[in-house]
Amino acid sequence: MTTAAPPRSMLDHLLNLVAVKLELTVTQYEDAIQKYRAVDDWLSAPGSILYPYAPQLYPQGSLRILTTVKPRGHEEYDLDIVSQLAVNPRQVTWQQVYRWEKQRLREHGYYKTILELKNRCLRLNYAGQFHMDILPACPDPVLGGTAILVPDHKAGGWKSSDPKGYATSFEARSNWRLAEKAAQPVPPQVAPEFKAPLVRAVQLIKRQRDQVFTDADLAPASIVQTTLAAEAYAGQATTAEAVTRYLYYVSQLLDANPKMPFRVLNPVNKGEVLSERWESTPGAYEAFRRELYAFKDLWERLLRAQGTVEIHELLKQLFGEIVATDAVREYSARMGAAKEAGQFGTRPGSSSLYYGLGAGAAPGVVRVPRNTNYGISGSV
Repeated sequence: MTTAAPPRSMLDHLLNLVAVKLELTVTQYEDAIQKYRAVDDWLSAPGSILYPYAPQLYPQGSLRILTTVKPRGHEEYDLDIVSQLAVNPRQVTWQQVYRWEKQRLREHGYYKTILELKNRCLRLNYAGQFHMDILPACPDPVLGGTAILVPDHKAGGWKSSDPKGYATSFEARSNWRLAEKAAQPVPPQVAPEFKAPLVRAVQLIKRQRDQVFTDADLAPASIVQTTLAAEAYAGQATTAEAVTRYLYYVSQLLDANPKMPFRVLNPVNKGEVLSERWESTPGAYEAFRRELYAFKDLWERLLRAQGTVEIHELLKQLFGEIVATDAVREYSARMGAAKEAGQFGTRPGSSSLYYGLGAGAAPGVVRVPRNTNYGISGSV
């Protein structure tokens, strides 16, 4: 027996469609999986310099918690991978671990041509598609559990991290649990209707950041926004409510800290300051404050908006013209189909429309007759 997704309001359905437009397509996802497995096979192959250290690959960041966002313009998706070696950091230096991973990648005829060395990771640039950031790591013997140590060239040593623990914390917060499997696989694509509001909210928050920040040095890190959204989340049932909660939560923090940056800490390692850029980069905190308040003002206008045309204009300002227009067009097409199927509903005394009604309308939602005009256009 299958259970239909609950009926949604116009705004929340449009927001979810915008988020869908920001994700990897099925083709891109399958291509990423294929390349991920190929890298895993190469790094862990018998006879390689890494083989004695049993390399374990697993996804981290947005790829792990399903919050990937399409970059603007001609930029590429950023896929983050950990390559964890079974070595003791008291016996092996961070330079050695980084060098081993680099050497193995350079032994591959193709990987050596697309390899770029970064501060902590080794990047494979698949031109026009995405780049894969491979983060060398080893277990953290002090913190234990899923904590790891990663090389940091700028700091000149090991840096503690815990991407597995962070993902578990985020999923618990969003009440969205993925089945644990044994490289550890990239989480499977999930039907749009079944992604948690917090996951969708993070995608939209990150996209709005990409719209307004042209200087990458001033833009808030994804992990900072993701952590704040998770802290703010209190079980909101819709994407719109989850974004609203984030904006009000963060604006209160900014109100209380108008000049000195507040600190965003890793929820599974309180000793790790995720928002260090606000303290080290002049103007970064001020830029975040300015854009957060502007985001909040525009969002409040969106919540008050009536009709597809007004909502469409605000969605374009928030998330970009292409994804907003694509989402509205798909929404209009779905509404037309729902209209013919008699799946529209409304709540008495409300202007909100709901669709996706099955055999029985949701509590408080009254089915709308098929010949009712909703003011929905089939074109944008």
